[in-house]
Amino acid sequence: MRHTKVTEIYTYEGDPHCSSQDAMQRLGQESMEHLFVTVTQYKQRRLFALEQVRDERMGDQEYLTLLSNAFRTMATALVDQYRADEANAKRQIRSVTLINSQGIPQPTFSNILAELLQLDQNTVPFFHITGVNCAGSFHALQHIYNLRKDAPLEEGERDLVFAVEVPSITLRRGRSFAELLYLISDAVISDGAALAVVESTRERKGLQLLGHLSLTFPKFAHYLPSKFDGEQIQYGLHPEFVDNLSPVLRLAVDRGIEHVGLTKEQINRWVVHPGGITVVQCLKNTMGLPDGDLDVEIGLDTIRSQGNTMSSLFLYNLKNYFNRGAFKEGDLAMLVGIAPGVEIGTLAARYQ
Repeated sequence: MRHTKVTEIYTYEGDPHCSSQDAMQRLGQESMEHLFVTVTQYKQRRLFALEQVRDERMGDQEYLTLLSNAFRTMATALVDQYRADEANAKRQIRSVTLINSQGIPQPTFSNILAELLQLDQNTVPFFHITGVNCAGSFHALQHIYNLRKDAPLEEGERDLVFAVEVPSITLRRGRSFAELLYLISDAVISDGAALAVVESTRERKGLQLLGHLSLTFPKFAHYLPSKFDGEQIQYGLHPEFVDNLSPVLRLAVDRGIEHVGLTKEQINRWVVHPGGITVVQCLKNTMGLPDGDLDVEIGLDTIRSQGNTMSSLFLYNLKNYFNRGAFKEGDLAMLVGIAPGVEIGTLAARYQ
């Protein structure tokens, strides 16, 4: 059986790329600098067309048009990168999977990708996963694993996984400017897009997908309490959730390791969806990772530099592993995705 590997990850690095100072100037709010730097602790944010923020409800069609335009901008940047790298390599695309956490399974997004990739959707299957939020790209890799267990890729064939998020536009819909300002400062304003290439190859190093398990814990609520005291937002995971997350995370990871016939001691790398600084620290404490551990360092790096780009953030984090040469030949990695619900998924992989 051929091995399916994640071999390449492309990320959206296009304009506008704004510092917190830029964002404050665009929005005309003197408090933004304080909120961005002190409350979220992120170094910078990727803000998409914030000058369009306004204190009025937009109609459904206008909303979808803005969303589609933003989607096209980021998807074009990723496809351009991909096509430039593949100019001299004719590789067959077997499937395209799209993640879009806005929960809008409209065909426009798939049509845009098909147009950019010059693919016929009647010939190449397109899968659209919506509404799974932060763990979206993680779910997509699990989907590819299942897809290829019984229908493996041949040499030169590949599956593409796109995660394209435009939360700064989504948050505007039907919200007052004041509410939006607090949500922007508090949670998910970073637009993000990433493309993962999954293929069967001996030519490139990559993460071979070995097996996954997802567990849902509906009694736990994942929420971000936001209280505005007139000067700043009190932001963070609810303390009770943090207390509950550690044993739940440990149970999910233990089950995931057992499911693929491994032991905790065999795992070299822990790659988590770094939805917040607290989540990364929770993984560190739960897995007993030492201070300065590379997995913790990369996770904190990703969330502080990118902000929370929702489903695409997992691929941004994984790309940081690739860029830093963090994976060594034969390393066993446990990929961990956390979604509201709470749902925790694990996907075992070997780097080779």
